[in-house]
Amino acid sequence: MDEAIELDLIRKQTDELLDNNNLQNEWDIKVQVAAGEQPFPEITQSSPLLSDEQREGVHSSNGARVANGRESLSVTVENSCLHSGQEEPSNGQRKGILSYQNRVVVCGLRLWVVLALILLLITALVITLSLVLYSVLYEDEDDTFDHESFVVPMFYSGTLSLVNQNFSANLPSALSNQNLALSNQLKEKLSNIYSSSPALGRYFSDVGMYAYRNGTITAHYWLKFLMPLDHEELVRYTLSREMVYNVLRQHLYDQEVNTDQFLYIDPVTVYMEVGNWTLIND
Repeated sequence: MDEAIELDLIRKQTDELLDNNNLQNEWDIKVQVAAGEQPFPEITQSSPLLSDEQREGVHSSNGARVANGRESLSVTVENSCLHSGQEEPSNGQRKGILSYQNRVVVCGLRLWVVLALILLLITALVITLSLVLYSVLYEDEDDTFDHESFVVPMFYSGTLSLVNQNFSANLPSALSNQNLALSNQLKEKLSNIYSSSPALGRYFSDVGMYAYRNGTITAHYWLKFLMPLDHEELVRYTLSREMVYNVLRQHLYDQEVNTDQFLYIDPVTVYMEVGNWTLIND
């Protein structure tokens, strides 16, 4: 305890002495200033603040700072150049671009109109060439078939009425001129209907007339189609009775309604059923 008390006393005394010295120094400086004297020694070349070694160290450090400053400056300049390259064009530049695009180049047409026409022409040319190449090179599998492989016959028979023909006594005779003329005309008409059908044209083979009835002329006809050996799907769908019958009726309904027309067939009177070669010959 006694030692601690003594240390505190010594510390207090020391602080008081330092405070007194500071006050004395301040007072001396004020007195010197009032007397016109310099309180601090004058710094001259003969008495420099730094020694030669210190000056060399300062110069070297300043050089490094200058070098670093130059590098940072060059990096700043490069960055500014890069950023300036990404800047948007000014209003003047935009006006210059617009005026260049709107200038008249040929036949009173502006530049952008000429460019648009060239682009449209190139597009049309490409489309045209593509269509031509497609039509030349493309082959539809449905169009590539061998008629010689169609060897299985399929027959249909039925009746139809001609509303503008008069029945005569010679018409039932297969050798009469009236019978031969009317039969050839009906055969040609039915043959054209089925030959031009996209679905049935390749399978159609022949058509014939084998009888006429009194009254409004009712003609009995038969149709012959040829199928390949593998024809189960054809009989079920493409060459079914409904398909063959509807192709004929649709064509007749599409014709103009003119009862005075030669060989006008009334679509309502058309009848069809599955036939066979024996029945047709009979």
